[in-house]
Amino acid sequence: MCMGRHRGLLDSMKDQECIEYSAQTLIDSWKQVAIFEHNQKKIMKIRKQIPPMSATTIKRTPPVTTRF
Repeated sequence: MCMGRHRGLLDSMKDQECIEYSAQTLIDSWKQVAIFEHNQKKIMKIRKQIPPMSATTIKRTPPVTTRF
């Protein structure tokens, strides 16, 4: 009878470890998603602060010719 109780307790402890591992894995994956989304928002905010490059025209100076 004692062995039956111990086996039940051991199985229960194994189940608890499995549940805790699964919960920690889920928490870690949610944390990764939150960090990724936060970084994406930071990148978008930085991109909005940088003014777009304007198309500028460069005037070419005519070459100087000298005659000897």
